[in-house]
Amino acid sequence: MTASAERVASQYVEKLDQAMVGADLNERRETLNEIRGELDRLVDEGTTAEEMRGHLEALGPVEDIAQAASPSEKPPHTLFAKLTLAWASASAVLALWAPYLAAPAALLSLIAGRTQRYGTCAVWGRASVHMSVASLCLSAIMLSLLLAVSDSSAA
Repeated sequence: MTASAERVASQYVEKLDQAMVGADLNERRETLNEIRGELDRLVDEGTTAEEMRGHLEALGPVEDIAQAASPSEKPPHTLFAKLTLAWASASAVLALWAPYLAAPAALLSLIAGRTQRYGTCAVWGRASVHMSVASLCLSAIMLSLLLAVSDSSAA
């Protein structure tokens, strides 16, 4: 068993998994398990990295395998992900006027954004996570400024 052949195989399976995001879940699972099992068998037989690349070339590009799979019956629901991004953006604006309210709002959008992991939702989810982190940082800065101003005016 060579570690480099195993690495080549795992990279191929990861790319295939990403390429099959829009495929039917059962078909995706079956395809990935079948290919993963075949590649694991080859690794257990002591296949070298070059031999593994040859086997993967015979399988074909991951895009071709993904296109052959039937599409998912349900399109990804992006409404929740888009609302999460809007909530994160609103919390960033709110941080300028009421940072003590913006921080919890940003935390909620951060948690909601982390739940979006697949397909188009993942893109919106990542954007809302980034916006939430920026909102939290802005809230912390504004809270620090408010404390500094209130301490200096009391003295």
